[in-house]
Amino acid sequence: ILPKAVALAREKDTARGSSALQIISNIQDETAVPDLIVLMKDREPFIASAAVGALSKFASNKNSPNRMMIEEALDAQLKSPNIYVRQGAYAGVLAANPDKYLPIALSAMKRDESIRLHIIYAISNYKLIQAVPALEAFIRESENKEPNLITYRVAAAQAIYKLTGRRIPFKGLEMEKKIHPNSDVYNPNK
Repeated sequence: ILPKAVALAREKDTARGSSALQIISNIQDETAVPDLIVLMKDREPFIASAAVGALSKFASNKNSPNRMMIEEALDAQLKSPNIYVRQGAYAGVLAANPDKYLPIALSAMKRDESIRLHIIYAISNYKLIQAVPALEAFIRESENKEPNLITYRVAAAQAIYKLTGRRIPFKGLEMEKKIHPNSDVYNPNK
């Protein structure tokens, strides 16, 4: 099925192409791992990204017989020029080996705006509570460096809330409350 999905995915701007990308990113057959690793380096960014998405799902499976191979392949893509591959690779390595990759991801998050949200979401989704102090520090530091970019502070505050149940105040919070008045992160009555 993978070769057919790749061929269809190469049909740019078609519904079939989009569906094929979904198929690739949802492959659950462990025997496809070597082919997905090759696809991760494809010249077509969305095909490469779909392959990384599938590999990231395998990486979170602690019983996967290919776990080390997947982790190594994702690690090699942390500096990929393809932003989508880089985003997925960080999520995947955090799923595979959070103790090893969390410090690397937190450092990268400060430098590379294009992966921040994906790292914050991965921290939240994989319940990496050990990252809470770093997220709190990120919120404080970004208030001074990037006072008008509240998106990342909101995401970090939401992750902290999801992980701990604590609400974190930050610059821009009042504006965010007006935009999303029903958010659990800001509403103490919920």
